[in-house]
Amino acid sequence: MSQGKLAELCGVSRQTINAIENDKYDPSLQLAFDLARTLELTLEQCFVPKSGHGSRSAEKGNPERSRVRSDDDSSFGG
Repeated sequence: MSQGKLAELCGVSRQTINAIENDKYDPSLQLAFDLARTLELTLEQCFVPKSGHGSRSAEKGNPERSRVRSDDDSSFGG
């Protein structure tokens, strides 16, 4: 699915999707749920912590925060 189509389905801009993919923006909880639902994935499948499951590394501002999983790291859903 293209960034543009995913953005349209989730009610955000393509730039927002791109920023999430490139670890430059942390989505709101609602947007994270919307992304997962639209992609027919669980949150765990969609968002993967970089280190230590359940650790504080997912906090904003930490370079080790969670990242969005992408098949080719350039777009959601291939």
